Amino acid sequence: TLCISGNSPLLHLRRRNNSRIDKTGISSFGRALAGSCQLKELKFDRFEDFENDATAALFTNLANNIKIKHITLSNNDIGNDGAETISNALRVNTSICRLDLTGNNISDAGAQAIGSALRVN
Repeated sequence: TLCISGNSPLLHLRRRNNSRIDKTGISSFGRALAGSCQLKELKFDRFEDFENDATAALFTNLANNIKIKHITLSNNDIGNDGAETISNALRVNTSICRLDLTGNNISDAGAQAIGSALRVN
């Protein structure tokens, strides 16, 4: 279990240029976020192994986290499959106010999927 699970006082987390956290680590982190974590802002920028599988691992768990408000996942090589996963989470999680996906590989189709989720949100 990660140290952020439970009633953690951690409110903001930023990790950048990190090649040491793999898909399994991101999935574990996502499971910790699904609980009663108090984290309000998450920034994962320039991860080498993030991509679509890690996006699915993170957002599947974030769908039910009502505390998190701001998410930055810039420059992580997220593609349309990741965008679809994000859009599915956004249909459930209405607490996310800001989402930064700058510098990823999301095409117009992926952006449209996220945009349609936001209209429902």
